[in-house]
Order: sequence, then C-alpha cells, then structure tokens
Amino acid sequence: KEQLNNVINIVKEASNKNPIALVVSARGKTTDKLIELYELAKQGISFSDELNAFINYSKNDIELDQDFDLVELKEILNAVKLLKIDSQKAKDRVLSFGELISANAISKLLNKNGLTTEIVDARECLSFQNIDSRYEILHNKSKTDTLKRFSSIDINTIPVISGFIASNEYGETITLGRNGSNYSASLFAQFLQAIEVQNWTDVDGIYSADPTKVDH
Repeated sequence: KEQLNNVINIVKEASNKNPIALVVSARGKTTDKLIELYELAKQGISFSDELNAFINYSKNDIELDQDFDLVELKEILNAVKLLKIDSQKAKDRVLSFGELISANAISKLLNKNGLTTEIVDARECLSFQNIDSRYEILHNKSKTDTLKRFSSIDINTIPVISGFIASNEYGETITLGRNGSNYSASLFAQFLQAIEVQNWTDVDGIYSADPTKVDH
C-alpha cells in the first residue's frame, strides 16, 4: 500500500507542474513468477497452482479493470505445455503480461484518485528489427507511430505506458530485457520531446559497471 501511495503522490505532484507520461514496469517479483510459469509449461509440467498463486499475487493491493483478464496468459501457457515448445516468441508473450497488468492496475488506481489516464500499449508504438540476432529500434516508424498514437490523447490525460515490451518488424511481441522499461521511457521521451526523464524505483542499488564483465 505504501509503495502504491508513493506512486499516486509522485504522479499527482508531477502532473500539477507539467503534462506527463508514465512508463510502468512489472511490479515486485511479477517477471520472476512469469518466468517460473513459462519454465513449468515448456517442460509439460502442470502449472495450475502456480498460476492461481500468480493471479492472487497480481491482485494483491491492486484492482484490475473488469474487462482485463488473464485468460490469454493461461491459453499461451497451455499451448506451450501441450506442445512442449521453448521459443523466445512464446516466452516474450508470457513475460509481457507483467507490464500489461501493471499499466492496467496503475491506471485504475490513478483514476480512483481523481486523475484522468489512458493506457498505451507500447507495442503499438515501438518497433524493432532483428539484425544479427540483436534487436534495433526502427526509429522513424516508432516515432511516427508514437506521435500518431499520442495525437488522440488529451493534454490533461496521463498516458500510462507499458514499458519493457515492443513489436518486431512482423508485429510480434518482443521484450527489451531487464530494465527495458528505462529504455522504453527514454525512447518515448525522445519522440515526444520531453524536457526530462525521471526514473523512480523501489529496487535497491544501481549498476555502475557491466554486470556481465564485473563480479557483483
């Protein structure tokens, strides 16, 4: 509750000064729990108990819109379990639910506290292409799609954007890696010509070196 109240206070204070856009990440251990679900499914192991626990965890202290459900997540996991497939495409679809849940919940929370919001699925705005097994931003397309999407949002409405996820050149869901929401925020700030980017997190510590090269 305290963390959610902090979000409300931060957003209210910032929105009183200037128009803002909010990029959100998955809450707490959501991404880790989604990875656990995917790992069970790809091995053909029953995940019913873990999925129910995840749903309860996701709804702890928050309220989702009535039209937002997790049926699609269950269907994807069932397909993975049935076929015992292990693909990055399937994994990215599963992991995307962390940010989608967060955007939905934060948007509803802000609405209940007197703020007007609109959820923006980053997959409608950010596009990447695979070059030598690495995803690179399609800058012009992403900027055009972002400006088009935001053109219909009122200046007094706060866009709540799902960080971490985007689309590839075929319109399929991809993820931008750990801390990818920070990258998402930087891209949206550039396209929308924001005066600054603020990064708020409840995670302790900060990387000061490449963690793949320096022990930590």
